[in-house]
Amino acid sequence: MGFFRWGLAASILLTTPASAQVAARLDAFLKQHLADIPNPGFSAVVVRGGEVIFQKGYGVEVAGTGRPMTAQSPVAIGSQTKSLTAVAMMRLVERGAVDLDAPVVRYLPWFKTADRRGSEITIRMLLHNTSGIPSEDRGLFSQDTDESAAEREVRGLSRVPLVRAPGKSFEYSNENWTVAGAVIAAVSGVPYSTFLEREVLRPLGMTRSSTALARFPDIGALWGHYAGADGVRPAEPRFLAVALAAGSELRVTAEDMGRYLAMLLQRGRVGGEQFLSERSVRELFVPGSVTTVDMPDMGVMGGKAGYAMGWVVMEADGRTIIQHGGDAVVMGSWTMIDTVTNTAASILYNGPTLDAYRYPSKVWVVNNLLHLAAGQPLSDLGRPKELDPTRNDYELPARLLDRYVGTYLSAEGQRLTIRRDAGADRLLLDMVAGPMRYGYALDFASEASAVLRNISGAVVTQFLVTPGGQVTGLAGGVPGGVYRKRSEAEAAKIQEARSISGRLTVQLPRRWTVRWDGDAFEARDSADSSMVVRGSVVGGGAAPPGPAAAPIRSETIGRYEWSRRTWLDGQGPATRQRIALTTALGGTGFRLEAAAPPGRLTALLRDVVVPLLTTLELGAFQAVGR
Repeated sequence: MGFFRWGLAASILLTTPASAQVAARLDAFLKQHLADIPNPGFSAVVVRGGEVIFQKGYGVEVAGTGRPMTAQSPVAIGSQTKSLTAVAMMRLVERGAVDLDAPVVRYLPWFKTADRRGSEITIRMLLHNTSGIPSEDRGLFSQDTDESAAEREVRGLSRVPLVRAPGKSFEYSNENWTVAGAVIAAVSGVPYSTFLEREVLRPLGMTRSSTALARFPDIGALWGHYAGADGVRPAEPRFLAVALAAGSELRVTAEDMGRYLAMLLQRGRVGGEQFLSERSVRELFVPGSVTTVDMPDMGVMGGKAGYAMGWVVMEADGRTIIQHGGDAVVMGSWTMIDTVTNTAASILYNGPTLDAYRYPSKVWVVNNLLHLAAGQPLSDLGRPKELDPTRNDYELPARLLDRYVGTYLSAEGQRLTIRRDAGADRLLLDMVAGPMRYGYALDFASEASAVLRNISGAVVTQFLVTPGGQVTGLAGGVPGGVYRKRSEAEAAKIQEARSISGRLTVQLPRRWTVRWDGDAFEARDSADSSMVVRGSVVGGGAAPPGPAAAPIRSETIGRYEWSRRTWLDGQGPATRQRIALTTALGGTGFRLEAAAPPGRLTALLRDVVVPLLTTLELGAFQAVGR
């Protein structure tokens, strides 16, 4: 598979419709698509050979505003970034700096996995997703905005055993691409984002595209939209630095995507010069493995597909197509290349991926952009071939709804709430996971099982229910594992105090009093004012205060890593046990200090400090700018 059918392009192009007719047909199709979906805006581009024959934006950049979406609006393309990472790697290959079949340890001598087979992993295996490194996305909810997070993630693979022999079989894994990005950075001597910009984006003329956080304000990077039960809401800025090479943050415009696709369709030529050799471009599309694809929601059952370097090559819809999608949770994309007509199309969504059982899928849209560009009738590729298997006829009695209402906590510090929808006999689930927000409506399949539904799709969760009907927790469907439902007795003992800005919420015993100064607070036990806790947002990376003689220790509480010092302060009746903790969050951090009379600090930590830190959410303070 690969380019073997591209030789037919010349004869096919002679019969394609005139440009004005194509543009009108594409425009009408995409206007209707905007009307059919809940996303506020998207852009699209169609390229034939080296020529962009259509590009345009639809809708708005931010829901509720009048700012139009255009072909110059930078959207996060998610895993489509992988193909650009592969191009960056091929640039190093052409210079002789990297050998695709050399082991990773040649370029990262410190690289290892939890078993010895890690030394057998080659660069090619990373790009083909055949390394055996499992797909776990451990850094998915990281809030570190520094690119050094990627190297720390790769070093962390030393604790991860391979799940298959290197080079033997396929498993899609973002970790492969994070390792590839670390190789690019090590070999080039510059951060991944710098190399990508200098050696790929800039030479291709992709001037409004970047994966460097510092450039986002200049290019007007969009931040996408969260999926809700019935619609979307604008997402807060976030920057997931741990997985840049895998596709966590690259912003690309439709106009720039057209330039990238034109280079590929012209076998590596840009403006009359050879940016990448024809051999290297062919290499990008040679699969490293072939697998059977079953995607009933996409209308593909039992089809053969091969994974190349950031591209899926498959026979579908009567021709060879090369495609890849991207899902950055709050934004997404899809690109498809028709090897018969030498035409490519991309769609870039400024919103979440949509449920293919309820809305037209990205595959259906992009494939039909290619059909329309070739003067062909619409195709059903990308339409579900079966009914949504999560649908059921069960109705939970309305009298039972209140059993599920409440706050649920995971062992890792994640928190979610279930509440009744005002004016309706249904329940809504809301949660925060790192920098992400999730919202679902609950569709019960039984008293112990429910489908969480929003415009992006459906996932199943199981409620933990006692024989007497008491709901004690839930498991599955949301990040964080098993959640324990906070009992009514627990809820009666705590309060959630929120700063005036609304950006910081802290959990404290109900009898404690809280005084706010911006996003800083001081809390005291109303029954014993000698027990005090203070917290504030600070500059990232600051060490915890305290005497230098008090050693700094590290521990994980909730979802953050904390540095802490503990010491005694004062003399006589004024003696206090003190503890100070700090955590870094990109360019921002948080500091918490607590004091108690001698012998009572342990109780203060157990009853106040640890519950506060376990439920603390700092995503609103990420230093990513707008």
